[in-house]
Amino acid sequence: MKMKSSTLGIAHDQVEPLHLEVYHNPENGFRGLICHQSFGKGEVISAFSAQQELTKPNYLTVQISAQKHIILHPNKLECVNHSCKPNCFFNIETMTLEAVEDIEPGTELFFFYPSTEWDMEQSFQCHCGEDNCIETIMGAKYLPISILKQYDLSPYIQNCLAEGI
Repeated sequence: MKMKSSTLGIAHDQVEPLHLEVYHNPENGFRGLICHQSFGKGEVISAFSAQQELTKPNYLTVQISAQKHIILHPNKLECVNHSCKPNCFFNIETMTLEAVEDIEPGTELFFFYPSTEWDMEQSFQCHCGEDNCIETIMGAKYLPISILKQYDLSPYIQNCLAEGI
C-alpha cells in the first residue's frame, strides 16, 4: 500500500514496509519490530520520512540536527529498539533504515540509540546482554570516542564530535 508522507517538508509517495511487523514482547512488555525478509549488510530495509518535526527530543524521535527531532513515518519504525550490538542504522542522509549486518527472516531489528541521539530526553538501563553493553543509555554526548567509533553515526553526531561539543 502506498502512503503519502513528507520528508522534512517534501511530499512523496512511500511504500508501507509489509515485511516489518510490530510485536509485543511478553518478557519485557515492550514493542519490537520483526523483519520477515532477509537483508544483506548495507541493504535498505525501509525508507522513512518525518511525520512531524519537533525542537526537543522525546523517546520516539530520531535526531536530525541540534534543534530538529523527527517522529518517524512509517510509525512502525519507532519500534526499533536499542542494542549495543545493532543490526540496523537510521541513515539520516538517505532517510533509509539500513542493515549493518546480515539479517535473517524472523529477526528483531535493533539500532544503537547514540548513533543518532546526542543528549536524550530520558536515560535508561540497557538490557541487551551483549559483551560490549554500555549499560546506561543517555546519548552520544556521554560516551567516549573509543566506544562511538565502533558504530555508524549520523552526520549530526559526527559533527558534534568533530567540534568537540
